[in-house]
Amino acid sequence: MVKFLALAVFLQAQSLSPPAQRLSERLYYAHPYQRGVISCDRKVAKRQQREFERRFGSRIAELERKDIARWGVDTGFDAIALGQCSRRNVISDRRFQTALRKFAVDLSAIEREYH
Repeated sequence: MVKFLALAVFLQAQSLSPPAQRLSERLYYAHPYQRGVISCDRKVAKRQQREFERRFGSRIAELERKDIARWGVDTGFDAIALGQCSRRNVISDRRFQTALRKFAVDLSAIEREYH
């Protein structure tokens, strides 16, 4: 009985302490820019960002509200900039669409954690 109680207290404490990686950091590293698939062409990059915002903006905003409600204001993190742009061609367009699908999967996994 004592072991069960200790385990229950441990699990409750785990659920009360913030995760090692806050939401903003997880989203930053999952973003297509960090995967190197955003175009170097500014017009194309703006279009890609609009598409990203259209597809994921409201979902990300909802997760951010939940994250702040659960853990308080995010104090930020030290970022290691990995992103690099890619030259526009058919292959990079496909890579961008693939990156959006991958981001959708990652975002869905994060959303499940917040439900």
